This record gives sequence, structure tokens and C-alpha cells, in this order.
Amino acid sequence: MTQTPTQVRRPARLLPALALALGLGLLAAPGHALAGTALCMWKAMPDTQRTAFLNAYATGGYQAAGGVFTSDELGNSAKACNVSDADNNTAIAKLAAYSLRQAAANNLQLKKGVDPKKLAAAWKAVPADTRTAFAAATAAGHQRTPEEQDMVTKTVAGICAKLGLDATDTPTATDVVLFILGDIMSGES
Repeated sequence: MTQTPTQVRRPARLLPALALALGLGLLAAPGHALAGTALCMWKAMPDTQRTAFLNAYATGGYQAAGGVFTSDELGNSAKACNVSDADNNTAIAKLAAYSLRQAAANNLQLKKGVDPKKLAAAWKAVPADTRTAFAAATAAGHQRTPEEQDMVTKTVAGICAKLGLDATDTPTATDVVLFILGDIMSGES
């Protein structure tokens, strides 16, 4: 059966989809199913909406960006990427994570002059076991131990240092963390 965008089951807003997926543990670990879906859906979004999302994030943070994509746009994006009904909510949550990744990278580029490719390279340069531990320590519902919190803080500080950023600047550190979380949860790294 061919679906129109309004027939596709999906959350009406992007960030609640991410919160739902986190709460259900759908994006808790790397190596997700639906590899490539978030990037496909991001590219399938109209350029004007991607730009609006990035601008909303840059001016008002992730809270302001959450309602930019409409349900029809989410449905059209999912349809363009051949997302099944069964995978729709997970795919939209992955798009939410990838969108935050892109917005945080864009924000760091605009406000701090950080090349997004260098940001991605700095995260990928973190040892694999630390990236895995970071993902586990930041999973929804996980109560971090002091050791895990120290590892997360040191990882973010190390990335900031590589990029010439001040890790004690809360907005900067937040963008680095959201980039990392978006990268982990979207499965697009």
C-alpha cells in the first residue's frame, strides 16, 4: 500500500521523537539498524527547512529547533528513504539525533570558527573504548558513576583542547556534547 505523508505514523515534533527513543532505549548503543537512514532523511528535507532548523538552533538552542520540521516533511523524508511503518519512529528519532549533530557543528562553526570536519575528526580520534564508554555513560536512564562523569568531562575537554575551544564555556561544551550524542545516536559516524 502506498502511503501519503499523513498516513505515516510519526511524532509531530522532532525532539520529542528523540526523547521517546532515548526513553525506550532505542538509541542507547552504537551499531544501530537503519544505517544511513538519518543522513538520507536529512538530505531529503527541503533545503529551506534544514536551514531553518540550523538557524533556530543557532539563535534559540535545541529547544527552539525542535518544532521546525513539520509532520508532512518528516513523512515525505521517511518515504523518500523507504522507511517502513515499523521503523518510522526509530528513523525519525535518528533524524532528530543527526539534526542535532549538524546543528551543533554548524553552531560551533558560526560562533567559534570550528570546521565541522575537524570536529568530527576530533571525536573519531577518541579511542574506540572511550567512545563506547561515553555512549554507555550518556545512555538514557543511566545514572553515571563519578568515574563515568570524569571520563565524559575529560573526553569533552580533550576534544575542546584539540579544537582550541574553552571546555569551561558552557554553550561551547554543550555544543560539543550534543554533536557527540547526535553522532552516537544517529548511527551516522
